[in-house]
This record gives sequence, structure tokens and C-alpha cells, in this order.
Amino acid sequence: MHFLWLLLLLVIGIICMKLAEMKGRSPYAWAVLGILFGPLALIVLLFLKPINGNELE
Repeated sequence: MHFLWLLLLLVIGIICMKLAEMKGRSPYAWAVLGILFGPLALIVLLFLKPINGNELE
């Protein structure tokens, strides 16, 4: 049972990583957040707007 929970958190971390990369955010930081916080990190990332290069200036 614990193995399935860890596997689910790892999958959520990978999903967060790919989604963060598409939105121009740090993929590795979001992968760690996805593993630590699970679906909560995924929900937060879904509501964040993409980063544009022009917005930073």
C-alpha cells in the first residue's frame, strides 16, 4: 500500500515538472513540490499563469 502512495506522488511530481516547463517555471522545483505536497502542488500550478519573457522587464 505504501508503494502505491509513493508511486502516485512520483507520478504527480513528474506531471508537475512537465506542466511547469510548459509554463516557463522551474521544472525541478515544481517536481519536488509535487512529490512533497502531492495534488495540492498540482492544483496551484494549474492556476498559475505562464511566465512571459516580456513580463519580467
